[in-house]
Amino acid sequence: MADTWTQRFEVRSFETDRAGRLSIVALCEYLQEVATGHALDLGISIPELGRDNLTWVLGKLQLEVEELPRAGEVVRVTTWPSRLRSHFVMRDFLVEAAEGAVLTRATSVWFVIDVERRKAVRIPRQVLAVRVPERERAVKESWAKLPPPAGREKVGRFEIGRDDLDINDHVNHVKYLRWALDTLDLEFFAGRGLTRLDIDFLAELTYGDSVLTEAQVLEEDESTTVLFTVRSERAAAEAARIRSRWRPL
Repeated sequence: MADTWTQRFEVRSFETDRAGRLSIVALCEYLQEVATGHALDLGISIPELGRDNLTWVLGKLQLEVEELPRAGEVVRVTTWPSRLRSHFVMRDFLVEAAEGAVLTRATSVWFVIDVERRKAVRIPRQVLAVRVPERERAVKESWAKLPPPAGREKVGRFEIGRDDLDINDHVNHVKYLRWALDTLDLEFFAGRGLTRLDIDFLAELTYGDSVLTEAQVLEEDESTTVLFTVRSERAAAEAARIRSRWRPL
């Protein structure tokens, strides 16, 4: 079992955006993939927790982006557990170019829930037994609550389909981000690059529901901040809050 886990990815053309760089959604899928690989190696994966009717869910994700790679470039994504507590686990990530330059830093907060009750439980003993490597944190996490957008400047509505679900039979967390970004006009992304992304996942979304999104764009001197909320139409409740920061390219 490895304290840290690294996988290499060659950026494929269908994972890129209009500028030919890895999309932020695909980047988050890379992070999910290496977290899954490391959990399998450590013996604490979803199938293994499932023997006790438990599963992992993501509660918070924070990214700092320096640069996004282009199609055909190879990146190295490394992950490790950075903090183990009785009710949550933190996992950090580094995304590096082939020559070693850091492209993205990230940290995340994970909970374990009871599959039947859909409620968080104490972290199992086998997870708490995992060794946390002694290394610098990728990102200094913030526990401050994300603000919601003010008003309904930009809105969207999306249907949850079969392909939006994951092994937990709920909407995969990457879909929340995709829907939020799709709330913005295409022109917003021209000449802008993401520098920071914070997501608080507040509730599950399930098949048959509809998703309502709202966004507020805040222009600043040398950057732009966009606040999002993602809501369940059926439950009339927030499922996620997202804050993104952008710089001119």
